[in-house]
Amino acid sequence: MGSLKTRYNQIVFLVVFSLFARGQRVELPYSAAGICRYAGNLYCFGLEENNKKLQFSIQQLGKNLEKLSLKNYPIAILKSEDMVACWSDTLHGFLNVYVSEGKNQTVSVFRFNKKFELINQSSGIEVSRLNALSGFDNELFYDREHVYAIKTKRDSSGVQFYLNKYTAKESTGGFEYNLIWQFPFERKNISSARVFHANKDVVFMYVVVNAGEKTGQWVLKINAKNGYLIKGTKLNGKVDENTYCFGNYYFDAVSKNLLIWGHKFNSKQFNPKTELLSASGQSLVTLYLSELDSIGDQVLKQELKLPIAPTKTTGKPSGYSYLLQINKVRKTAFNEFKLDIDVYKNTKAAACYTFANSFTMLFKKEDENYLYEKKTIASEPFIETYLFNNDKLDMNGKLCQDSSTSFYKLFYKQPSLAVKLNVSEDSLKRPVWLLSKSNIRKGSINYSSLKAGKKTYELKTVEELPKSFHPACIPLHENEFVIGRQTEATLYKIVTYKN
Repeated sequence: MGSLKTRYNQIVFLVVFSLFARGQRVELPYSAAGICRYAGNLYCFGLEENNKKLQFSIQQLGKNLEKLSLKNYPIAILKSEDMVACWSDTLHGFLNVYVSEGKNQTVSVFRFNKKFELINQSSGIEVSRLNALSGFDNELFYDREHVYAIKTKRDSSGVQFYLNKYTAKESTGGFEYNLIWQFPFERKNISSARVFHANKDVVFMYVVVNAGEKTGQWVLKINAKNGYLIKGTKLNGKVDENTYCFGNYYFDAVSKNLLIWGHKFNSKQFNPKTELLSASGQSLVTLYLSELDSIGDQVLKQELKLPIAPTKTTGKPSGYSYLLQINKVRKTAFNEFKLDIDVYKNTKAAACYTFANSFTMLFKKEDENYLYEKKTIASEPFIETYLFNNDKLDMNGKLCQDSSTSFYKLFYKQPSLAVKLNVSEDSLKRPVWLLSKSNIRKGSINYSSLKAGKKTYELKTVEELPKSFHPACIPLHENEFVIGRQTEATLYKIVTYKN
């Protein structure tokens, strides 16, 4: 028998489940279970008791949750009531599943390829050794079996930046790497650097220099084979004091041209040395589009002005400042570029930006410039309603700049508690959101749908599940998703939904 609180949570779950669950469902006899999507299929994994001994089980599921393939492996773990849920990642193109071995801070690792073949099984691996590069301060960039890491070293003359290229060893357990080459940046005045694209030939980086003759924002093109600098392209003009923040890009594998989109701030709005933004009450969000040819010369730089919706009561600027995250850029069959954009906003008094909306933009080149859809920047009232909370510690959908987070990272950093799980379109091309929020006081996770109804947009709860169920939601196809949950100690449920 569980505790009274646990039984209450299960009763609440059953009521919510009976009201909102729909579509296909599957139940698996797993404890400490989890789900993930890999190579187009859904996988559920966990621990299963067999002849009073535990085994690791992993089930491959089809789009309708039909059971495609099952694999079981014996594992030397003692059963306990407080077992940590298994987890997974897809580093280097593999499905890596990690099983906690108890209080020893060690795990067993099961590694599968895209054919669902086990290529490595290891045990007794220390958690700190799962990825030998994960201790670096800066984020890592993965390209197949290679990893690019930007490392810094501080001495009396300042901070020295290095770009290191590693390749994964053929080792068991956690990933270990060999250093291939190191590229040392110029010694002074670099404040930020990020790898944003790599292939077998080149590596592209966005680099910010905040003082000296080379002050500005740069795109560096590095030879991927030997680490030599091929070209440095400055996004600023000779007397250009604007700041060009990196948003996202499109690299044409045939022409070798590079398109870059991002925010443009003038010197009154943004101070590159302090990284402080003062753009509240503006009537426009200004973006830029820069095109670099195969040599690395900037052959086009275009300004894109998006008006901010005024307040309905006064007709004046809202007083908010907005930050746009360009999450995805793709080329359509009509030779257009489609950008998926998330909107974050804040006030002068706020230290964080909060998720507020999503939209798409189309670009198409005609003559010398790109024509683009005229979009108005505004918050979605139903999303604001969904996130409204007087708790100052609430972090749902928030991007925050602090002493360890450069302002430039806000354009691609994900919130610690993501609100937008997916956004798609209905048959009339209207947006459909799948939203999530953590409720600290209730100890639950809420999943909700926001879409057009008969008269107006409608916000409806799909599920609200106790955190003790370790719920996980995975978008599948257009307007379809699954939610998994550990409803009992040895029972894991997965249900599909259509938004």
